[in-house]
Amino acid sequence: MTTATVNLASTPVVANTFKPIPQGTYELELGDVSVKSPKDDFKDAAQKELKVPYIEVGFKAFGRTLPENGRKITGRLFIGAAPGKDGVLNFAREGGLVALFAGLGATPPEISVVSMEKANKDGELITAEHLNPMEIVSALQALRGERTKAYIKVKAETYAGKTEDKNEIARFLARETA
Repeated sequence: MTTATVNLASTPVVANTFKPIPQGTYELELGDVSVKSPKDDFKDAAQKELKVPYIEVGFKAFGRTLPENGRKITGRLFIGAAPGKDGVLNFAREGGLVALFAGLGATPPEISVVSMEKANKDGELITAEHLNPMEIVSALQALRGERTKAYIKVKAETYAGKTEDKNEIARFLARETA
């Protein structure tokens, strides 16, 4: 056996550069599913509305100019039971939970609604309702490996003064029935 040494002190650090998946329609294979908690408890400085957990879903994207073995992409499914300013529930949107089940060709299960409470800085108890994340994770894990199609878009995001392009799953496409 030959022993060699490497001088790590003279090895430069090479920064990774993220190159987003080009915008378009791709086939996605469902992978890991987990519950994520938001970093902050409240949505605004007034602390009148709670942030609720969300579901992080891993996919492998296939098609177009991607490698044959696919490329990882992560999606977020928002599960709050309060509608947005436009009156639409997040899980009912075209990039949400109901659309994902339709794209996978699966019937969405009944999911219970749970409440969470948190006292704000004034001692006022704030309540929020959301779909039970553990039931969602369980239902999606049973579909692991199934495929759907989705439209992936590229969006510019600014964080800490630096703007980078990121991928976002804009909408899941319903599976065509024969």
